[in-house]
Amino acid sequence: MKGMILSIWQSILSLVFAFIIYYLSCLDVAVGDVSNYPFPFSCSSLKSIYPICYNHKIHIIVTLFIILILLHGVLLQRLKKESKHNKYWLKRFLQHVINQDLGGEVYETRITIFCKKAGYKFIIPYLWHYAFTKKFNLAWQNRPRICKSYLTIYERFSFPKSVKSYTFFELSEEDAMKPTSIVADCYKRGVSKHESLPYISEICCPKNFYELSGKEQKLVQEYMDKTGTDYTKLCMLNRKANFIYAVPIRHNQEIWGVVVFDSNHKPECKDLKEMLKNNIDNYQKIIQFTIQLYK
Repeated sequence: MKGMILSIWQSILSLVFAFIIYYLSCLDVAVGDVSNYPFPFSCSSLKSIYPICYNHKIHIIVTLFIILILLHGVLLQRLKKESKHNKYWLKRFLQHVINQDLGGEVYETRITIFCKKAGYKFIIPYLWHYAFTKKFNLAWQNRPRICKSYLTIYERFSFPKSVKSYTFFELSEEDAMKPTSIVADCYKRGVSKHESLPYISEICCPKNFYELSGKEQKLVQEYMDKTGTDYTKLCMLNRKANFIYAVPIRHNQEIWGVVVFDSNHKPECKDLKEMLKNNIDNYQKIIQFTIQLYK
């Protein structure tokens, strides 16, 4: 909230400073004739400051720019602090959900909140994340396109603790009814989706799909068909869940993102939808309210 107030004040001051800079740029010669003012005044005090403004207009302009830069820095720090506080609260809440309804540390359970983001906003940190890893070639093949929109990770909590990830799902604008994944399908249609998947976490995926054994190919192909992914993207995943439950998140009566519950429990998958059936509506409302509060 304080960040929003600072943003408003910064906008107001920017307009005021822009007016002052324009005024200074119109000064011609250091004379006392008020007709030389862009906006003439007859006040004697204005006559006296005219030469001062003319002689020091460069210094004044530089000072105004420095003030704006400092204000912008303060605003960014405030917004960053509010965002960090928001995400910290969400992470603790997701941990509570796992402990309350999803067996805590007993099952390999993860909750991820995805939000919509343009490709150009995260392509650089995405490529940098994989820059010095063995997965860079795969990451380059699957890089986000700057002009397309994607669902990216907003916040996540999991047992066991997961490594940093840049998982994303493309949102195709060409055909809203032809999504590329379970998560994108949930976002596009605005309805919950769940899917039981084969357990493939113990399958080591080589670069070439056909290097897998016949049984492994069948399981992996079934997994790709159900999740709407291809083999290259599958190889990029740090964890391959065998149950996925996606629920839409709304903001101002529009779909803002998706919260995804997934499990990687062996040997059989856990029906997270069934485990959450008594509380999912309340959890959904809490997440939506939190997003709306800090949006």
